[in-house]
Amino acid sequence: MIYYIVLFFLLSYSVIEVFTSERGKKRVVQTVLFVFISVFLVLFSGTRFEVGYDYYNYLGIYEDLVKQRLIFNFQVEPLFALWILIISGLFSSFPLFLFVIALVAVSFKLALIWNKSLLPFLSIALYFSRYFLIYDMGQIRQGLALLIVLKGIQFIQVRAVYYFVLCIFFAAMFHVSALIFLPAYYVVNKNFGHRYVLLALVLSAGIALIDLKIVALNIISFLPTFVYLKVDYYLSTETSVGITFAMGFRILLVLLFCVFRDKLRRRFPQTLIYFNIYIIGVILYLLFNSIPQFAGRLSVYYQIMEIFIIPVLIIVNRHLSVRAGLFVLVCIYCFWGVFSTIHSVNDAFIPYRSIFLKGGL
Repeated sequence: MIYYIVLFFLLSYSVIEVFTSERGKKRVVQTVLFVFISVFLVLFSGTRFEVGYDYYNYLGIYEDLVKQRLIFNFQVEPLFALWILIISGLFSSFPLFLFVIALVAVSFKLALIWNKSLLPFLSIALYFSRYFLIYDMGQIRQGLALLIVLKGIQFIQVRAVYYFVLCIFFAAMFHVSALIFLPAYYVVNKNFGHRYVLLALVLSAGIALIDLKIVALNIISFLPTFVYLKVDYYLSTETSVGITFAMGFRILLVLLFCVFRDKLRRRFPQTLIYFNIYIIGVILYLLFNSIPQFAGRLSVYYQIMEIFIIPVLIIVNRHLSVRAGLFVLVCIYCFWGVFSTIHSVNDAFIPYRSIFLKGGL
């Protein structure tokens, strides 16, 4: 299976990063390999044919907008509609539209990883298994919004609130769910004590075991109609999944952060903001666990920080056995992410086909 082959390749090179002195050293070989991976992933997403979540939905949206020539048609957010009209005017081709989306969304995310991550190839493996397949080969509007949100974190770091808010509203013009990231500006610089973090985790985990759909139905009745209909769809088609392996692993990451916070503050103080953002994402997902897809769409803007914090947690552990154990868990987490994604919805990813290879892999 092509997806597992790609992940195996990424994790194989990650071993060199994690267990040798080569980590953090971006030599010519690493740079060339990064460029190769970037080109491959852009083509992998941008040339797909009838593959991925919502492929036919986006094909229908594309065709409708090309016919109607309307930006405000309530099918999608206005900037995404505008993008469709611009690209269709230039190329008049849905495959080229997908390629342009992939070129922007994938290449810029990979560039952020290359510049920010302490173990870039491990981060790319996490990105591929947990975010690339879902958001850059499926839910592409949110994939674009996610890129803009990631770029907006720099404005939190320099405390430029107006630029941050503008950035988030710009992201929301591609996918309205990006608005959930607005509170991050006021929360991530807080120094949460261990007791508060653990208490929040325990309470959230307890709520995650309770089906809150009835409460949610009463709450959403006060929302605007278009929001109500979207949330109601999730409520009527999804069931709670409880505490899964992935969720348990994310809780473990938060606990490890609590254990190593002092070391992290001394050695990698710039990464603390990522941990605070991540904690919010874990709690947010647990609170909305009764509606898994809805919880995922809201929390992804926070949880994607794991592509930066997992490398930090590995490096801060100098004991080889601890580092090896955590790396094995990360590998399982990645492979489970690929498995659960490609087998989740009517085999939307199987087989992989591209415009150059329609027979499938």
